[in-house]
Amino acid sequence: GGRRSMEKREISPQLFYRIGQVSRLTGIKPHVLRYWEGEFKLIRPRKDARGQRLYRRKDIDTILQIKDLLYNQRYSISGAKQRLKAQAAARRAQESPALPPSSELQMIINRQKRQIEELLVMLRSGS
Repeated sequence: GGRRSMEKREISPQLFYRIGQVSRLTGIKPHVLRYWEGEFKLIRPRKDARGQRLYRRKDIDTILQIKDLLYNQRYSISGAKQRLKAQAAARRAQESPALPPSSELQMIINRQKRQIEELLVMLRSGS
């Protein structure tokens, strides 16, 4: 809704945010952010030399998304994980059409080459 776009606009453009800033920006307490970090693989802040968490813009977007799923849409933690996984899979599917892995493609190509070579041998031998 409209509230979420307001939250996004208030976030100043910087590379890294400390946990206190993230807490103020998202309205999520630091201990909850640390808990979510353990639960959701998508939240992976870097740590500085002193072990302080450094969140990127992408982490904040993910946190706001999780907040929406848990608090507004009433998902459970596991339900929210499934939902995020499904959304990521849908994004990947949109970005690249479903093609088999390159190793599989190479096997198909090699098989077709062998079949063509066998056909050529048969044609040349006149059988």
